[in-house]
Amino acid sequence: MTYVYRDIDNVLARLPGRGEGTLLLSVHYDSASEGAGAADNALNVAAALEVARALRAGPPLGATILFNFNGGEELGLLGAAAFVRHPWFSQVSGFLNLDASGGQGRQLLLRTTARTGGLLEAYVSAAPHPHGTVVAQEIFSLLPFDTDFRVYDEAGLPGLDLAPYEDTYAYHTALDRVERVALRTVQDVGDNVLATLRAAGAADAADVRAAGGRGVYFDVLGLTMVRWSSRLALGLGLAVVAATALLLVLPCGEGRGRGAAALIGGATVVLSALLALLASLGAGMLLVALGESMSWFARPWLAVGCYATFALGGVVAAQALVRLVARRFTPAALSDEATRGLLVVWAALALWAALAEVGSSYVPLVWWLASALALLGARAGHPAMRWGLTLGGNLVAAVLWLQVARLVISSLVPVTGMLGAEAPSELLIAALCGGAALPVVLALTPLLQDLPSLRWPGLAVVASALAAVAALWLAFPYSCLLYTSPSPRDGLLSRVPSSA
Repeated sequence: MTYVYRDIDNVLARLPGRGEGTLLLSVHYDSASEGAGAADNALNVAAALEVARALRAGPPLGATILFNFNGGEELGLLGAAAFVRHPWFSQVSGFLNLDASGGQGRQLLLRTTARTGGLLEAYVSAAPHPHGTVVAQEIFSLLPFDTDFRVYDEAGLPGLDLAPYEDTYAYHTALDRVERVALRTVQDVGDNVLATLRAAGAADAADVRAAGGRGVYFDVLGLTMVRWSSRLALGLGLAVVAATALLLVLPCGEGRGRGAAALIGGATVVLSALLALLASLGAGMLLVALGESMSWFARPWLAVGCYATFALGGVVAAQALVRLVARRFTPAALSDEATRGLLVVWAALALWAALAEVGSSYVPLVWWLASALALLGARAGHPAMRWGLTLGGNLVAAVLWLQVARLVISSLVPVTGMLGAEAPSELLIAALCGGAALPVVLALTPLLQDLPSLRWPGLAVVASALAAVAALWLAFPYSCLLYTSPSPRDGLLSRVPSSA
């Protein structure tokens, strides 16, 4: 593809600081030819202008703040590429890039450079509405989307990419209008950016290039953000392996943690995971065969309910098979060994992710902690202690994981509408929802084996799965037929006058 372009301008402004460092706030002002561009990217332009006013009204920072309102982003990141050749660029120590795929919800810390300088520390410590996880970065790297962030990253600058992401249905369409932009989202963007720039620019920012790597980061319900380095992540990975070896030799509950029983514990987790994913994909193929692909498009929770139910069905089937094969073990012993199996699997994944410097290593780590608490509860012997530790640990892990799953699913379901008719969207969402449900349903394996019989749980799952398929079969893919109001997801078939 060859682009021929002209009359693309960048608008530059700077607020001098007391020191030598310079922080860049970059925002593109152009919009896609298909859309009006209210969220992408007028929302961020408005917030950046207000940030400039607020900074100018306050005392000078240690660092100079440089604003780049650039054009040509939608045509190939052209404005940012041009700015890299501007004389002011050599003064920049770090950057914040503002973009958007939707005009609703909270601003997301979408990704960071490998070396974040002091900007990630500033965001973690100062942003009043922190929202982000390194999992989003690792998923975004697999998608065919990009922002000006890439230009600055390839130029060697440390920085952050920030973007609201909810209501992606209007992204790059004529529906991306001001009426769809939530004022609370604009406020969220302004609050976070202003606080981060003030924190990062409070002192001389000349040495910001040399500070800090990405490591692991995630927010806890938007209240605070947790962060640790890659070196600490490796140390935690090694620690959980050592702790797992110790816990496996402890006599906990009725399981022994070694020999045939230990092998059954590991096998039951692997078998459960395999059958859970196969069941989710099988449900996706069933819906394609019924001609009901993407019935969940306007209502992602339908897809989650359906494929999570099938994933749970796979786990129940796996546990029934294990109980059939391992008849000489009591249900209580199988429950304990399933917990040990989860402990081993999560420890192995945490160590692998830490060794590979995958930021998502915190996910198996929190699930490992939940399994370790459950095993210690079994060692305590008291039923209340056992159930309290088991449910408490898994509840914390589930909360941290499900907020990641919600972020990913709410972002990617609307994107399936842009993939074209030939894309296997149903199977992609089936795999996504099944994978999102997997840690939660795997955590249920010891609890299932604690039950005297799996017949009634199995029947309940079958009934729920049939109800979920029926709901998708009856569901209409869009929220309405006619465009009569600017509420989210309206008018996705065609814009027909309400008087028609």
